[in-house]
Amino acid sequence: MATQDEPTSMDDTTGMLLQRLQAALNDPSFNVRRQAVFALGELPTDTAIGLLITSLNDESIGRDAVFELLEMGQAAIQPLLTALAPATVAVRKLIIETLGFLKAVEIVPYLIVEVQTPASAVKEEAIVALGKIGDPQALSSLVTVLTDQDDALRAVAAIALGEIGNTEAVPALCVCLRDPWPAVRIAAANALGEIGDAEAVPDLLQLVGDTAIDPEDEHMIPVNVWAIGALGTIGDQRAVGSLLEVMAQFNVEAQATNLADDDPEDELLCFTIEALGKLGAVQAIPYLTRIVEEVPDRESYILGTAAEVAEEAISRIQKRQSQK
Repeated sequence: MATQDEPTSMDDTTGMLLQRLQAALNDPSFNVRRQAVFALGELPTDTAIGLLITSLNDESIGRDAVFELLEMGQAAIQPLLTALAPATVAVRKLIIETLGFLKAVEIVPYLIVEVQTPASAVKEEAIVALGKIGDPQALSSLVTVLTDQDDALRAVAAIALGEIGNTEAVPALCVCLRDPWPAVRIAAANALGEIGDAEAVPDLLQLVGDTAIDPEDEHMIPVNVWAIGALGTIGDQRAVGSLLEVMAQFNVEAQATNLADDDPEDELLCFTIEALGKLGAVQAIPYLTRIVEEVPDRESYILGTAAEVAEEAISRIQKRQSQK
């Protein structure tokens, strides 16, 4: 210990601070414990990382500890891996989530085992993490989950496959477009849009008339809106005819005063306009021009006003034509 005549070293100062913060993590006050977590995040040392991992056991500050561990970056990966096996289920979930965000490929074999274990308590977290890590070796395990009896797991697996972005998943995801649960069809459509393989276009076109809604979607956006968004992202010209048919269903003059932010028809119109713009559909310009002229300015929480989306689509189409 330093005497009055001896300067205190930086290591000694950090050590004393860590001791105080460790004590603060056991303080009865939530605010004190939380501030201790934030302070530990400013000390990128092995001891600080260990204390943050220990803090995952405290439900009130566990999420804050995750954030600080993410800020630690690669230095946190090995300590997290070491802490994984003996941890409680709740802490294992947080560790897996953190390692997923850190894209820790070292955990992929462990996650695959969890995904393949029927009674795994962390299966959903493992699937999500595999998607974020993006390692193709997880493909076959995730594809298997697409036939799981659990609706939520099927949807999460579809999302993960979209994040990985490998075309080998396309056939299985196309099958999911016929899943009885709307959330799975939506997840599959989005995943296919992310992957961008034109092989999915015929199956996605089958959903253009699918108006089912995921009951857990707070925005109540139907399946066909997401399918149309995927078709626009993929950019295959086979989609143009079907999208023009969707546009033809709208009476612009009547819709101009009736569209509302919570109206699924609003989302359908905006997504269709945007998709036609991405596809460079010259055939859509007359209709898009009418929308610009007839639909008044109004706010839409996803794509802005219908008129603004139409203006952008026209510009995109014209630019594409000028480049030919």
